[in-house]
Amino acid sequence: MRFGPVPPAEARGAILAHSMALPGRHLPKGSRLGPAEITALREAGIAEVTVARLDPGDVVEDAAAARLANALVPDPEPAALRIGRAARGRVNLHAVCAGVVGLDLAAVQAVNRVDPGITLATLAPLGRVLPGMLVGTVKILPYAVPGAALEAACATGRGALRVHPVRRRSAGLILSEVPGQKPALTGKGRSAVETRLSALGITLEAVRVVPHEARAMAAALEEVEIEVPLVPVVANVRACGETDPATIRTLLVDQVTGAVRWRESVAWMAGQGVSEIWEIGAGKALSGMVKRIAREVATRQVGTPDEVTAAVDGMNAAA
Repeated sequence: MRFGPVPPAEARGAILAHSMALPGRHLPKGSRLGPAEITALREAGIAEVTVARLDPGDVVEDAAAARLANALVPDPEPAALRIGRAARGRVNLHAVCAGVVGLDLAAVQAVNRVDPGITLATLAPLGRVLPGMLVGTVKILPYAVPGAALEAACATGRGALRVHPVRRRSAGLILSEVPGQKPALTGKGRSAVETRLSALGITLEAVRVVPHEARAMAAALEEVEIEVPLVPVVANVRACGETDPATIRTLLVDQVTGAVRWRESVAWMAGQGVSEIWEIGAGKALSGMVKRIAREVATRQVGTPDEVTAAVDGMNAAA
């Protein structure tokens, strides 16, 4: 793309680089200069105008942005994204449902290295989104980009962005109460969980309040479906990892009255090669306990939004 000043007589078919206010008319930047525009410039006494001219193979900004957006999201429906209309070299990508952002971080970074005029901005990986939220933006900075660079960006970023939707539409909650517990405490716990679920479009359908004793908890858990977890669940009453749903159900009951084997649980994880333990939520109490038990295991607090983003970035960099 060639960029520079020319007389109006030589500007026909070029792209106006800057907005111009003429008597009785405004020419916005990015306008294609045709006969009417050239006449208006001459009548206004404009001797020189800055324009951009495309080289062979260049792709104009809106067409380029649309092509890259469609490469990033080749099939919008399963990707749970809506591709917006191209305007001024920009295409926005919006979530169509609640979920978390899924992206190929290496591909996104590679797209941004292809050409200075081709840019892609996204939310952080695993960031929570709601319907309509902006997930990513494609922006072509100049008025056109070389076709070869655009093709390279499309190939590099193909299918790199999506939203992982919430699969479950409803959830249940079991709350236990000790004798003499204030009713307001139970209500507060229910409200906190319900708020978190609602933000993801999940309805809290069933709530069971049971005495804090093993038999009542076992009866309540019999009505709950427990799926095979993606990673082992370390139960602190047995101090080892479990993946069998029936065993996990039993261990949940045992935790009502069983002793907490925290020291043994940390030692088991260290023995399995765990090199870092993250404390999710406010505070550092558990991290301090871990360091006293297994000094060789690193700890990390993940509580604030910035800490969550940094943790996700770290996981992606290590993957």
